[in-house]
Amino acid sequence: MHVVEKTLLLTTLKSGLTYAANILLEVKDLQKIIQILFPATYTPLQVEKYSRKRKAPTPRAAPVSKKTLFEVSEALLQLKDTKYNSVQNANSDEENQRDQNKQPDVLEDQDIYFATKIRSTDDKETQTQFTCSDQLFNKIERRIKSNKSSIALSKKQKKHSDKPTKLESKITCYQLQTDAKLFKFYTGVTPQQFNHLYKSLGESVHKLKFWGGLKRKGKTIKKITPDNQFLLTLMKLRHTFPNKDLAYRFGISASMVSRIFITWIQFLYKTIEPLWKRMFPSKSLIREHLPATFRSFKNVRVIIDCFEIFVQSSSDFAEQGNMYSSYKNHTTLKCLVGIAPTGAITFLSDVYEGSKSDRDIVISSKFAEILEPGDLVIADRGFLIKDILQKNKVELNIPPFLGGRDRLTPQEEILTKRIARVRIHVERAIERMKKFKIIGTTLPLCFKPMATQIVKIIGFLVNYQEPLVK
Repeated sequence: MHVVEKTLLLTTLKSGLTYAANILLEVKDLQKIIQILFPATYTPLQVEKYSRKRKAPTPRAAPVSKKTLFEVSEALLQLKDTKYNSVQNANSDEENQRDQNKQPDVLEDQDIYFATKIRSTDDKETQTQFTCSDQLFNKIERRIKSNKSSIALSKKQKKHSDKPTKLESKITCYQLQTDAKLFKFYTGVTPQQFNHLYKSLGESVHKLKFWGGLKRKGKTIKKITPDNQFLLTLMKLRHTFPNKDLAYRFGISASMVSRIFITWIQFLYKTIEPLWKRMFPSKSLIREHLPATFRSFKNVRVIIDCFEIFVQSSSDFAEQGNMYSSYKNHTTLKCLVGIAPTGAITFLSDVYEGSKSDRDIVISSKFAEILEPGDLVIADRGFLIKDILQKNKVELNIPPFLGGRDRLTPQEEILTKRIARVRIHVERAIERMKKFKIIGTTLPLCFKPMATQIVKIIGFLVNYQEPLVK
C-alpha cells in the first residue's frame, strides 16, 4: 500500500471511523479514496468544461463611413460607361472563343458591369459580377448630387460665418417717442420728462468713459448714441430685461449692455446725489401745499417707513445671515424712505442688510440731523425712535400700543385711524418705486454693490410723476 493510503487510514482510525476505514481498505484506487474523503463541488466533466478557454468574441465589422460610400457610388457610376465584351479563360482557348461568341447575345438585352476581371464564366466561385439596374443607378446618382450640394452649402456657410455680422438696432429713442404710452411703459417716464432729464445732464453724456472691468481701462462707445444709452438704462431699471434681449434690441453685444448700464448708473447717481439735500422741503413750503387730509397734523414734516428688497441668497453664510430678514423670511436689503405730505419722496437712506432694525437704520442714516425743532414725524409702531428725535426737539407720532390692555380707548382708536389714513401714502410711494422691477422682483446678487445708487435713481424718477396727494 502507498504511503499516502496508510496515512489516510491511520487518520480515519484515530477519529474513530472504523466503518469508513473498512470501506477504504477495499478501495485500492487513490483517486477514488480522495473523492470519497473530500467530495468535489464539480464533477470531472464539469471541471474539464470550465477549464477550457473561452473563445474570443468575433470582431464586428468596421462601420462604413459616408466618405467610403461616396467613393463607392462614384466608382459604380464610372462603370456605367464600361461594358463587358470579352471574358478571358485561363484553361483553354476554345472556352474563351465560346464565351466571346455567346456573351454579346446576353449583353444586348441587359447591361452587365464588372468591378474585377473574370477568370472563368463557368467557375462561379471565382468570379465577381456586379449588375446595376436603372433604378439603382438613379438612386446612386441622386445621392451623389445631394452630397455634393450639401458639401458646397456647408462650405459656403462656413465661409460666411467667419465674417462678423453687423448688428442693427431694432429700437431707437426717436422711434419709441412717437408712442407716448409705449414709451412710458418701457421707461416709467413720458417722452417730455425723458427729454428734460436728458438735457439736464449736459454735455457730460458725450464724454463718458465706460466701465470695462477690473483689469481694463475705460473706453468710449460709439456704436450707440448717448440718448439710446440712457433709454437702455431706464428700460433695464423698469423691466430688468436680460442683457441678451437688450443687445438684440439695440444692435450691440451683451457685454456692451452690461458696461453701459453700470457706467450710466454711476453717472446718474453722481449727478443726482447732490440734489437730494435740496429735495427736502422747508416748513413754509410744506404748509403752503399741505393737503386737506393732513390738516389735523399741521406741523408734519415727513412720513417715514422702511421697505425691503428681495435679493439672491449668497453662498457666504455670514453674508447670508446678515441679509436674512425674519419679517420677510428671505434675504433682503433694507432702505428708509421719507415722503412729504404731497407724496413726493424727500428722503432716501443708503441700502442696508435685511437683518438691521428700523431704529439702527435711522441712526446710521443720520435722519434726525436734517430735522428742525418743532417738526412732526409720522411713522409706524416699529419705529421706537422717540428718544433719538427728542434730542433735536422733534415730535414722533405713532399709533398707540395696547400695553397689556384688552383694547384701546376710544380716543386712541380715533388717533390710530387718523395716523393710518395719512401713513398709507408712504406705502403708495413705495409701490411706485417697486414698479421698477429691478427692485420689485428679486435683485441679482451682482447688483448688490450698487443697490444704493439704483434705489436713489429710482426715487428720483418717481418724483417726476404726478403728486400722490392733492
